Amino acid sequence: MNKKIMAVVAAGSMLFMTACSEASDASESLIESTSESVVATTATTTTTTTTTETYPTMGIEPEYSFYNGTYECERADVELMIDETGFAYITVTWADSASSEARWTMSGDYDEASNSISYSDCIMSLVNYNDDGQIDHEEELFTDGTGVIQLSDDATLTWQEDVNNQADGMVFTKVNESDNFEEAVGQGDPEHYSLVTDADKETVERTARYYRDAYIAGDWTMLASFVSYPIVISETEIADEAAFIEFMDGRTGSPEDIEAMQEDTCIDMMCNIDGIMIGQGEIWLDGDLKIIAINGLG
Repeated sequence: MNKKIMAVVAAGSMLFMTACSEASDASESLIESTSESVVATTATTTTTTTTTETYPTMGIEPEYSFYNGTYECERADVELMIDETGFAYITVTWADSASSEARWTMSGDYDEASNSISYSDCIMSLVNYNDDGQIDHEEELFTDGTGVIQLSDDATLTWQEDVNNQADGMVFTKVNESDNFEEAVGQGDPEHYSLVTDADKETVERTARYYRDAYIAGDWTMLASFVSYPIVISETEIADEAAFIEFMDGRTGSPEDIEAMQEDTCIDMMCNIDGIMIGQGEIWLDGDLKIIAINGLG
């Protein structure tokens, strides 16, 4: 993404600039128009959305995994992950400046017939960052937004955002975030991770990439259902998803750890009896590809 949650996200997840269709003039004033139209009518009550979906450990459906990744258009990025069951997690970030962004997080079922994802649980927030890239203030504008993500086999998507129609006329293009990932993923020694897991090499590396991207973006809601509980983070024991989301709210990886994650291709990662390491130890996975450690928080 251009920053993340998720000015860290902008530096974090977006490594390439891709062409996209021309957006309407209204989209250029996203933050202002959204704030004016929503704040007046919507209470800023925090709502947490969790899922009990289990992440795949024995394979990701090819028709789903094709769409997973990051999409760009102008100052906006869409991060999409569809799991083996067809359940999708979506985060949209829209940069207003180097220190502020709008963020939408939502989820829904992938519909193969229409090649789309409908959602009705969107949480939209305005996020401000301090000089160190940490979240300074976050204002929640609504928690029940609806809309549709329409996918295309040409590696683009469109976003129907029902509340303010901010993405009208925009086409998001998928970013090939690593020049050699698709060629290299799953290649090499098929037993590379066998000390830890029975999952095949490609599944391990694709799963790790999703977790890496969420860490960079600070998208802890996306990671919450993939954590092995209880888990100890920063000397605090966390019992479940709700406690995890509450504890991680407003936290991001340190600049050094985000950089380490950005540099990790998630190919041939180090593994030992303790698990599989992503980055320089920012995330560790167990044999079920569940997260057993998160480190390096700022």
